[in-house]
Formats: sequence, C-alpha cells, structure tokens
Amino acid sequence: HNRFSKRYDRRVMEVRFKVVPPVKVFNLPLYEHHLVIDTRGEESYQRGHVVSAICYPPWSPTLSNEEQDASLLKFIHKVIDECLRPENPDPVVVYGNGDDAFEHAQWLAKRLEILKTDRLSVAKLAPTASKQSEKLDPVEYFCLTIADKTREVWLLQGGYDAFCKEYDYLCGHLTFVEMAPLPHHMTDHVYLGSRAVLLEAGYLNNLHITHLILSPHQSIDWEQLTGISVLKCDVKDTDYQDMTGCWSAAISFIENAKRENRSARVLIKLVGRSRSASVVLAYLTKMCHMSLEQAWKHVHDVCNKIDQSLVYYEQLQLWTSSKEICL
Repeated sequence: HNRFSKRYDRRVMEVRFKVVPPVKVFNLPLYEHHLVIDTRGEESYQRGHVVSAICYPPWSPTLSNEEQDASLLKFIHKVIDECLRPENPDPVVVYGNGDDAFEHAQWLAKRLEILKTDRLSVAKLAPTASKQSEKLDPVEYFCLTIADKTREVWLLQGGYDAFCKEYDYLCGHLTFVEMAPLPHHMTDHVYLGSRAVLLEAGYLNNLHITHLILSPHQSIDWEQLTGISVLKCDVKDTDYQDMTGCWSAAISFIENAKRENRSARVLIKLVGRSRSASVVLAYLTKMCHMSLEQAWKHVHDVCNKIDQSLVYYEQLQLWTSSKEICL
C-alpha cells in the first residue's frame, strides 16, 4: 500500500450535484477564489466570462474513458499554469450557455467522486508524481486537494447570461486581482456589507448600489456619494445599544427605495457585520413574513461568519413580538 491507495466510505465522501441560482454563486463569495469552470468554448470565453473562471469545454461523447481522463488532466495543467489553484474547492461551480452544461457538470461530479473514493485514481491522473517523495507533484497536489475538500458541484442555473444579467460587474474581462471584497446579497434589493466592503463611488456604481444605510461615525468621504441615497443610523458598537429605532427607520428606507425604483439595491454597512446583520434580520421578519428563527437561518446560510450572540438577538425577539412598526 502507498499513500494513493487510501479508500473512503462512499456514503461519506459522495460528491453532491446541485443546480443553483446566480445569487448562490455570488454569495460564495467569488472573492475567496473558488474553482469556477466555463464550459461554453474558448471563443465565448474570450468574449467574456465570470471572474476567475477557467475554460473547460465539454469533450466529444465519442471519447474513451482514457481520453476523457486526458482532457481532465490537460484542464488541471491549465489551472496550475495560470496559478489559479483553488483556495476553496468546495463547491466547484460549472456554467455554460443557459442550462446546456448539465451533462458536463454531472460528469465532473462523478469524476471528482472517483478521486475522493479511490486515491489510486489520483495516481492515474498524476503518473509522473513520485510516490516516495515528500514533495507533491502539482497535479497530485491539485487532485488530492479536490479529493479531500470538494463536497459539491454546482451547476449555475441559466448559465453565463443569467449571472451576467444580475451581476454584470463580475463578468466580462475582470481579473481576480482587480476584484474587491463583495457584500452578500441577502434578499431582493438588500445587500449586507462588512468592514472590508468599499464605500467608493466607482465600486458602488459597479454593483449598482442606489441606497446606503450607514453609521455617521464611519470615516467616509460623504461628497463622493452624490447620487446615492443615504440613511444614517446613529448606532454605536456596544452590547447595550438600542437598535429598535434603527430597525424601523431602515425598513421604511428600504421600502421607500423599492417603491421609487424597482431596481433599487440597498447596501447596509453599519461599520461591521453584526449591526448590519441585525437590520437584515429585522427586515426579513417584518417584510418577508419570516419568523426570527427562519430569518436567522437564512442570514447564517448566506454568510456563516455572522455570530448570533452579536446581532442583538434578544432585542430582536422582543421587537418582532411587537406589532408596532411605522412605515
């Protein structure tokens, strides 16, 4: 036995295949460098693609298993040559034109599952790797990373066009090094910011942000925000801060934005993530007919870095039990 011969329980290591809407891919977030595969063909890829995507067109159905493996190995070399080894290989995202990448994405999911359930398949894909050396061959390293960490393959619903329609800033020829940290798209019209999200006019315009909910204590060049409607909520980063006035004002602000502009996008950035997340929770409970438990699950599913102990949860429990709200 060598290090390639390790086998795993298929029930534990199965690669799940899912069809997901564009918002799920946006919220990964792409800034954290996931493996994204464009199956549309080189010509379409060169015209524009999702940021950080690598082109890997479907192979001909007449190819043998060995030829299919060779095409996968060629793709792996391409990823390595472009220094795009994924830091976050779970999930792997696949998209094409519309939903035509379905078969190719399913094949990838099955092929990755083979890598996970049988390390001998890694040796097959990386035949030049030294089994005795402590230093891993790049192909071997890539395969083992996928084998160890990939749990899901996501097929982007609607393909490139659907994603580009919603998030055009992340399409075209934007390079990974040109990206900035992204907010999370929580629900229609509402985006959750963090300390890392920029408050620069060009960046906000690229994301089509039309409205901002901010703290007046933030260090901001307010003059550059001309053309963007701003609500200032005077809340401090303390455990005893009363958030109820901010929640009511923010909900009214978001609803007015929606009435004035069907395409309104409201970014909530009250310095950090926790106070901003509390506003999202308040909005979901009051305007999206969710219980607080449902709202919390939704918010945490979208951004699992949010800490429930920091979002004024007890205040929210009292506030959501009250029917008093001024819109």
